[in-house]
Amino acid sequence: MRRGVATADEVSPTAPSTRPTTPRLRIPMPDPVIPVIALVSLVVYLLHGFDKALTRDLSVYTYGGQRFLDGEPPYVGILNRAGPLAHVLPGVGIWLGRLVGFGDIHGARVFFMLLSIACVCLVYVVTRDLTRSRSAAVIAAVAFLGFQGFLDLATNGPREKTPMVLFLLVMILAVRHRRWATAGVFIALATLTWQPVFFVAAATAFVGAMLVPDGRRLRALSRIAVGGIAPTLVVLAYFAAHGALRTFWDAFYLINAEYTSQPGVFAFFDANWASLRAGYGPSLAVILLGLVALPVPAVRSARIAWRSREVVRATYVALGAGWLAGMVWCAIAFNGWPDLFVMLPLAAIGVGWAASAVLRRIPVRPAVAATVALALVGAAYATDFSISSRESDLQLQRDSVSAVLAAGPQPATILSVEAPQALVMTHRVNPTAYQMYDHGFSSYIDATYPGGLAGYVASIQRIAPTYIVVKTGFEQTWFMPWLTEHYVRVGNTRRFAWWVERSVPPDQRKEIRAAAKAAKEESRS
Repeated sequence: MRRGVATADEVSPTAPSTRPTTPRLRIPMPDPVIPVIALVSLVVYLLHGFDKALTRDLSVYTYGGQRFLDGEPPYVGILNRAGPLAHVLPGVGIWLGRLVGFGDIHGARVFFMLLSIACVCLVYVVTRDLTRSRSAAVIAAVAFLGFQGFLDLATNGPREKTPMVLFLLVMILAVRHRRWATAGVFIALATLTWQPVFFVAAATAFVGAMLVPDGRRLRALSRIAVGGIAPTLVVLAYFAAHGALRTFWDAFYLINAEYTSQPGVFAFFDANWASLRAGYGPSLAVILLGLVALPVPAVRSARIAWRSREVVRATYVALGAGWLAGMVWCAIAFNGWPDLFVMLPLAAIGVGWAASAVLRRIPVRPAVAATVALALVGAAYATDFSISSRESDLQLQRDSVSAVLAAGPQPATILSVEAPQALVMTHRVNPTAYQMYDHGFSSYIDATYPGGLAGYVASIQRIAPTYIVVKTGFEQTWFMPWLTEHYVRVGNTRRFAWWVERSVPPDQRKEIRAAAKAAKEESRS
């Protein structure tokens, strides 16, 4: 039976072509499916809500955005090892939110939700342009919408990996349409958000550029380089203008390259597998299906892509190179389920290719029925997870922070030790740029701060903050003995504990403890 929509296998040449051609995609624009995908994504995300309590990592990027808006360059306000755009973009969301009356946390979260919706739509567009099947593209987009970890952070962020996924998808779309300068720009933007994505993005773009018709490779590679250099120079000029070029170098590269030691996914396989299952739930099976499927069209397309330079085949081979680079990186460095974000676009495209391979083998009506059924099941799954995993303890967290500070001495200063939540909620500034101490940060401070870690602790003693908030489970020996000598623990939440200086009278400490306990009990009720 004649099919209404051709797939990539049907339109791609089955034998070497004597003249390279770039087939034109015959899908009318604007595509009416895109608004539907966006609307469904919006509904699913809105049902998930924006009121989950802040964790350490979410607070790092929210606090970084606040400091950026107050005029401090990324890394200067809070030293972090992600790219500088990981601080800038939450700041953009906070700024936009303030314009319409949102608080900082909700402003950043709504903005990142919009970025997430754009990611789902881009999965649809990329898959459509590769498979030339709207049906397969819908299935890929709905599958991506149901990737639980991504869905959770879509409204409970901000996290740096959400815009990284967006930039990676735009880069893939640019490679598909051989817009090499655009590909270079978005390789840089993705890398300036989360550095490890460079390996996936660069491998994809490089192989794609190598598979253009003869005589155009150097031009394609040059455009990628120019496109990538341009935003990088803008960022370097920004840091130079603020006298923070060395800080940028240390945070963006040095800490990661010389002080950070990260195990690969196989080093602690049981723990990492448990993390993936906790982060993605049943959707992990769909992710793995897509990751297993994607190398198939890459391998099948290699010979034809090399001999004919046909653009769809070449793009599949390029994606295969990106897939390989991503898998190698995960084998080298893997810190938990969010690190799989770099592979999620490839997994969704793999799902779309697998769907197109099946749909093109069955008649049109059963194919349409199967597409509708899978789309409904996928949307229902995403909706169910969105509602069932919705949390609303952000206000309780705010109330807890307010209660403790109201019961204590006034005015009060706060120092964060891997617990920037209190700073974010009270709009306070940490007296030091150091808040993170795991994964190499302590080693970096010890090597670069005058007097090492002992000198840094001595500087805290000179600052003498009223409160020190410490992440639950923080037990590093260079700090805790000093803390217990000079401060008293007066309360804790699930994510961080309050310590107050010993000069605070015992009766007031008792009041602080009572306030912290009452807030904790209210959060449990």
